[in-house]
Amino acid sequence: MKLAFVDNLPVGGGLSRFSLLLCVNLIRNYPELQIDYFIHHDNLKQIPEINDIDPRVRVRVLNSTRPVPLFSRLGQKLIEKAGWKLNNEDREIREIEALVNEGYSIAYFPSAHMMKRPNLKIPVVGTIHDFNWKYFFGRQIFPLTFVEIMDQEILKWMDQGLTIC
Repeated sequence: MKLAFVDNLPVGGGLSRFSLLLCVNLIRNYPELQIDYFIHHDNLKQIPEINDIDPRVRVRVLNSTRPVPLFSRLGQKLIEKAGWKLNNEDREIREIEALVNEGYSIAYFPSAHMMKRPNLKIPVVGTIHDFNWKYFFGRQIFPLTFVEIMDQEILKWMDQGLTIC
């Protein structure tokens, strides 16, 4: 069995540790399992030991999460100033769809509650950690446009896949 473990959001901290421990235990308990661990560039700094778990775990940094060179960032700013909007989140989703769609038995997303649901042809499992995700000490902490998108996307995760909370 081959698992695509997609840790694509720059969350670091506890969620990266959760993902690392889950991956370690999956490998320990399922000897036939192979994992391609697709990771956000910044999360690799939080859990560098992911590289040394087991030969059956292949770590792949998502290109869409790598730092953008200075001149490219300046070009993006100029494009945005001209009134065009670049949607990097969609670029990440397209990359995930291209990499994960074939050759895997299942795809797992440890941060399903904070991203759009990719359109994959394989079974998808996502963890929604907190149904009260948009509030911190009683205050909404995300822009309203993001909240509206995620309110719709969370329903897609729940309707189109196995949700673990």
